Amino acid sequence: MSKYIILFVSMFLLSNVNASEGSDGTQKFDNAYIEHHMSNSGEWHPFPFVDIKFGKTIFFIGPIEIKLSLHLLMMLFAFSILVFLFVFYLKKDPSKVPGKFGLAVEALVLYIRDELIAPHMDEKEMRFFLPYFLTVFFFILLLNLLGLIPVFAPATANINVTAGLASITLVIMVAAGLRKHGLIGFFKLFLPPGVPKVMYVILFPLELMGLITKPLALTMRLFGNMLGGHIAISAIVSLVILFGYVGIPALGMGLLLDLIEVLAVFLQAMIFTMLSAIYIGSMLSNHH
Repeated sequence: MSKYIILFVSMFLLSNVNASEGSDGTQKFDNAYIEHHMSNSGEWHPFPFVDIKFGKTIFFIGPIEIKLSLHLLMMLFAFSILVFLFVFYLKKDPSKVPGKFGLAVEALVLYIRDELIAPHMDEKEMRFFLPYFLTVFFFILLLNLLGLIPVFAPATANINVTAGLASITLVIMVAAGLRKHGLIGFFKLFLPPGVPKVMYVILFPLELMGLITKPLALTMRLFGNMLGGHIAISAIVSLVILFGYVGIPALGMGLLLDLIEVLAVFLQAMIFTMLSAIYIGSMLSNHH
């Protein structure tokens, strides 16, 4: 059975690699595939010889035109799966014992609450922000996992997607700080205690700049890791096109890297959630 699974995955990997014929008749790898696979286009190629085109305007936000794109479609898929799982499939019923999947999700939720969030804010604040942290964790995790399936696209390898997620954290940071400390107290967070006041002229702009660099770090960390992983897998599998049968062992390397990438998608979702908790918790403390 395992041989058939490996063969099936290998066929999918190969179906996502394009080749072009050089002037001497040899096969050359067309790197336009990688660019297309990572780009947020208006086309979706889930299977060989299957092209699904979209890109129609959904609605307008003032002068901004919102169109259906490939990565937006992946986010809609992830959203639909999360709604199905947590609203319907995993709906808690006191009369029933949760299954193995339900117990695994519950253990993961407890780990996120106790190990990633609770150390960075008090219990009242943790309970208030827990729904956001769980939502962003499972949303990023599902987007990352969908990106590993050849028929889907890696939405988190799009810097616009990761920047949007980081911007939500930034808005919550500012809103939480203003809500707890007020306007004056919020800006006092950027004045380090125990420092000569004359240094505030230099330190205040630097600390205020740190408010922007934190979501920027969230953006680049998730985007860079996801983009690099997918490019590495595509490049390794393309060796079959470049070298023919001699490059077939590269499929094993691709599958091994894909398994490592499964661990990476969990880690990146956890890191994004933990850093968000640290950043928001820092705005809730008395000293930034």
